[in-house]
Amino acid sequence: MSVRIWKWNDSYVGFSFTCTTERDEAERPQCMICNLVMSNGNWKPSALREHLRNKYSNHVGTSVDAFKLRRIRYDLGKPLLEASSKVLYTITKEKKSHTIGETLLKPCVLEMAKIALGEDAVKQLSQVSLSNDTVHQRIKDTSQDITTQVVSEMKQNHAKISMQIEESTDVSKHSQ
Repeated sequence: MSVRIWKWNDSYVGFSFTCTTERDEAERPQCMICNLVMSNGNWKPSALREHLRNKYSNHVGTSVDAFKLRRIRYDLGKPLLEASSKVLYTITKEKKSHTIGETLLKPCVLEMAKIALGEDAVKQLSQVSLSNDTVHQRIKDTSQDITTQVVSEMKQNHAKISMQIEESTDVSKHSQ
């Protein structure tokens, strides 16, 4: 019995899905509405259709052209999101104020783009989000992702985990 390996098909856009490539180079279906990345086994049209029907019944029957337009917008937004993420990572790594991106960096970048590259570049770069709220949300998302990965690893590896806690005392011998 042969196993069918599902690959990306342009008709999957009609179910509101696009293709994303993960860190391990595997292609996986990603919902364009909620950004959920499904496992590689969910490339089946029936699984994609079921997700759309169960989660977003109001989008059932939406034209493929509307979803294609959504995909174009989604693909165009990826470089802006990546640029934002890299700048915000640097701000966080350097332990700078979260507002520095929006108050200092972005105006400088836009001015440089205007001088060196023109108004079209300014329009594109002005869409990069560097706000305090964006920095805060990315830090929270990254922290949650790390926590999820560690817990998942701990559940998969049935190794015994031990923790050592040291009790310290102050000068009056009271435990802290």
